[in-house]
Formats: sequence, C-alpha cells, structure tokens
Amino acid sequence: MGDNIDRLRALLGEGAWEAPTSQEEPHANSPQDGTAKDPVEYLSTDPEDDEKILSISRVLVPEYEPELPAYDLETGELAPAGHCFVPLKALEKYHHTYVEGANRYKVNRNYFDKQKFYTHEWDFFYIYPPPELSASASVLVPLAQVEHFIWIINRHLKTHLGIPIMERDPGFIIDCPDDGTPRPRYIGRANDYETAVLTKKAIPSKGYRPPNEPASSTKPSDESLEAFEERMEEMLEMDRKKKLALKSKKQAERYAKQQGWNHVTKRVQRYLGLRERQKGDVDEWGIKLSPPAAEDGLAQIEADLAKLNIKTQVDVTKSVPFEQESSVVFICVDVEAYEKNHRLITEIGIATLDTADIASIVPEERGTNWFSAIRARHFRIKEYGHLNNTEYLQGCADMFRFGTSEWIKLADAPKSVADCFKPPFSAPHTPPLPADPSNKRKIVLVGHDLPADIAFLRQLGYDPGNLSNLLECTDTTHMYRAFRREPHNSGLGKILADLDIAGWDLHNAGNDAVYTLQAMVAIAVKALVEKQDIREREKEVIERKIQEAMEAAAENVRENKEGWSSGGEDSDGGVPGPPIKGEKTQPQYGSMGVNRKENSARGGSNHGAPRGTKSSWRRGGGANPGRKPEREDRDDVTHSSWW
Repeated sequence: MGDNIDRLRALLGEGAWEAPTSQEEPHANSPQDGTAKDPVEYLSTDPEDDEKILSISRVLVPEYEPELPAYDLETGELAPAGHCFVPLKALEKYHHTYVEGANRYKVNRNYFDKQKFYTHEWDFFYIYPPPELSASASVLVPLAQVEHFIWIINRHLKTHLGIPIMERDPGFIIDCPDDGTPRPRYIGRANDYETAVLTKKAIPSKGYRPPNEPASSTKPSDESLEAFEERMEEMLEMDRKKKLALKSKKQAERYAKQQGWNHVTKRVQRYLGLRERQKGDVDEWGIKLSPPAAEDGLAQIEADLAKLNIKTQVDVTKSVPFEQESSVVFICVDVEAYEKNHRLITEIGIATLDTADIASIVPEERGTNWFSAIRARHFRIKEYGHLNNTEYLQGCADMFRFGTSEWIKLADAPKSVADCFKPPFSAPHTPPLPADPSNKRKIVLVGHDLPADIAFLRQLGYDPGNLSNLLECTDTTHMYRAFRREPHNSGLGKILADLDIAGWDLHNAGNDAVYTLQAMVAIAVKALVEKQDIREREKEVIERKIQEAMEAAAENVRENKEGWSSGGEDSDGGVPGPPIKGEKTQPQYGSMGVNRKENSARGGSNHGAPRGTKSSWRRGGGANPGRKPEREDRDDVTHSSWW
C-alpha cells in the first residue's frame, strides 16, 4: 500500500491528502478518544457552502469537552515530552486566518475583541529557535488548551471550527518529541490580559536551566536536529515578521504551484485535441524566432512575421484540429457524507467522458456539445439512506438529474466503484467488458477538491492508486484558480455560474460529478479561446508596429537621399566660389595632438609642474614659458566642467 500512497502523492502533490489510519465505521454518536480526529472524518466536498470547514484543511475538535492536562511546573522547567503546542501569535490571529463568512464577526466579537482571548486560562511556554532563525524566544500554548478553547466557541456559537492539520499549516502545531532537541519551557499561567503581559515578559534568558534539572541523556541525531530546525522555520513563518528568505522561498513555491495549475489546463486541452504538444525549444507563440542578421534584418523580420500565421488557431465551431493525446478517459468522482459524521458516506457520484466519443463532435463555445457525451452513475448507500443533510448544507440525494439512482450495500460499494473504472466506463446496468491488458485506456481522475474525494474512496475500501493506467489527477478548483487567477479556491456553484452553466440540485453526488466534468471542459475551451483572442490582438499590434517601423525606415532613406542631387547631367557645376583667405582656425583643446605642456596650461595634467606662484595644484597648470602670451588665462572656466 505504501507504493500506492507514494504514487498518489506524486500525482496530487506532496501534502495534498492524508490516508486514514482505520477503516472502522463508528456510530454517529459514539464518543472517541480526546485526541484530534483523523482528517478523513471531517472532509468537506464543497468549500463554498461549508463555511466551517475549508476542504480538508482542518480537523474538528471533538463534540464532547476535551480533557485538559495539568501543568504543575516552575518557570524554566521542560514541557513533558510528546506534548504539542501552538504559537501564541498564530492563535491570536486564528479568527482572521481560519474563520470564514459570518462566523468571523461572531467569533471575533465574543472571544478575541478587546483582549477577551486572554480571559481564558492559558499556560505559557517558551522556546528559543536556532540563532540563525531568530534571536528572540517564541511564546507557545498547549494544543490541548487550544482545542478546549475552540470547543467552548463551538458550543456557544454553534460553529464547527477546527484545528489546521499539519499538512496544510505545519507551523500551527509544534510537536516536541523526546529526541534530544530543545523542548518548550514553562513561563507561567494567566487568565487575564494584564497577567498574561507580565507572564510573557518573564521569559528566562537563553540557556537557563532550573538548578535541579538533570543533564539530558539523549544525544540528538543529525536528522532530529534538521527536523527541529524545520519545525522552528515553519513556526516563524506563521508570523508576519518572518524572514525575507523564508518569504521568498514560499513565494517561489507558490509561483511554481500556480504555473503547475496552468500546465494542468494545457494538458487537459491536449487530451481533448484542443492543443498540440510542443516539440523542441519554442515560445508561447509556438515558434522560435531567431534574431535577425545584421545584413539581412528586414528580410528576417518579414520571415518571422509570416511565421506568426503558421500557428493553428482552434475554431470551436469546427472539429478539433489536433490528435487527442493518449486517448484518455476522464473519470470524475464526488462523494457525499453525513454532515454530523463524515465517516458515514451516503452517496457516490461518478461521471465519465471518453475522448474517443467526442473526437468528431464540434465543441462549440464552452464545449457545450461535448456535455451530452458525459455518462453518469449515482450510487446511494442503503445503510445510510435515511440520513439527509439539512443543517450545514441542503442535501438532495433523491434529485439525480442524469439518470436513475442505484441503491447498493456498503459492502458492495468498492466493487461498484471499481466497475466504473473499467470498460465500458460508467455505462449503467452494463457489465464490464473482459480486461485486455494490451489495450488499457489511460485514465485521468477528476474532482472538485479532489483530495477529499480520494480520501473518501479509500475509506470505502477503493484505492485509485492501485490503477496502473492512472495517468494523472485533475482538480477543477486549481484549473479555475489558474483560469481566473483567483487567490482562493471557489465552490462548484460559483464556478458554474461564472462559466454560464446551469447547475441544479447541487450536493447530489451524481449531479456534482457531471457538473465538475462540464466545468473542466468549459474551462479548457474558454481558456484557449480567450488566450487566442488576446494573441490575435497582440499579433495585430506587432504587425502594425512592424509596418510603422518599415515605413519610417523607408522615409529615412528618402530623406537621406534628398539634397545630394546636383542637377544630374544638365548641370556643369556653375562658377567657382570665393577663395578662403585670412581665416584663422580656433585651437582644438584636448585633442590627441596637443602636447603635455600645452594641455597642462589649458587645464590638463600638472605632471612635473612645480608648486608655487605659477602653479595651481587644484587645477593643474605649472609654469609654461611656451604658453602663448596673447591667450587670456581661462582656467576658471576650463576646469569648472570637471571639478
């Protein structure tokens, strides 16, 4: 299974999802232990409508009151090994960073505004990062107390706030293993703002140890020291004043991620036959423009301009001009779970678009002609058929619009899903065709916030990582962000509205799977068409500028020729002009022909000139008996330009 996990991580990106640790399915109301829950239990399938949980970016705190550890420590004592902590600065900004929508105002007003945050009882700890990262200590609070604080907010305000998981926000939770690396040390306890301020100011100096503290018997390894430094870097990144180097690193990673999302859209276009795979070193125009040679510059410019017309423009009112790369089958999955216990999966939607079915179909604007080729299936789990989402989002499990819903047992769900990934790919009530190992179609797995759906499939017992013909994974949240350059993920409903696609009865798994595929197709087509329009306008500008440059060059040639004609053969040269006599030429100062002494007299070098009444050490010009007496000394004017 480890190989499959690594393969999925390679397809989705490191840290994009986390595998569940158990396949158990607890009762909806059965209490678990007091630890943070597995991310899979609290996944959300649509980040737009769930204002409490953003995708799988956090783990909900338990519904029952978390147990608080008792800290009976003196200032400077080590925290117990294995405990986790949260940077105080990150917690102070929790309501701005992790609370969405109308809940942000309620949470801020009741628990953060006017220092209300400090009326909760906190145990403060400190830790000194490596000196190259920061010279100041960072203040921490126990994760258990943070969970208890959020539990109080949820109980009071009826919210479902949670703790960011380490894969998405690694600097929010600082774990402290017993590996010989520094651990947080205790400062004190406070339950009001004034005491908290005084407590935070009582941080001991670096290197302080209580008198009775025994020497550590554990020597940290190179790996543990490296891990500690990484934890400290991640912690400091949560602060706005993080170092520029860390910010630049994250910025570069963000740029790479954004460019990767654009590449996903371009690959989808290649699979659909809307884009040709580039060969060789070419630019965004699809050609390689060579610099014009000096002796043949104009001809080279004209040749390069002509090449601009070679780039094939995709006409969406005609069949696609390129071969569909890899002959892929797009398979989209969407999973719905019960809102009060996300381990109870109620619906599975699977939609398929076989590129072989649309090879000869004209896409039209937004690819709408291809929508009819999408096949869909909607499975409902018999054991949980009585569960319907009504509190946090409006479920509509009985409103499947693209066929007939199929009731299956939970135990049969893995096989039902697996059949959809085999020929004939989601055709309802049709048994899968015999496998042909020599002709396996490549599959592109599609989803909206795909990591959440993959985690749900694994929870059911079906692992898409086992597919040897899985080509890649495509997430429409990323495609849309790249298309519109959005800073945050958008919900499926918003994307459909922007693409002018009617999306009825959302949060039905079958409907959402179909709409997600429609959104993928529409983004791929619209992104290309809009880019082509921009390129056409750019090409017109280039052509106009080149034409203007050629006209200006021709006019320059004509102007240079004018004035040189002497009347042709009809002119004999006319009468001679007056002879030049008595004209005195002005001396040319500073030329190569001026000797050293003359140049010195005129403000040049004073090399070899004695200092005295006839020498100026600031302006140069020693005694010069050969100097012309009739020439007035203008050293003050001559030297003003360089001094």
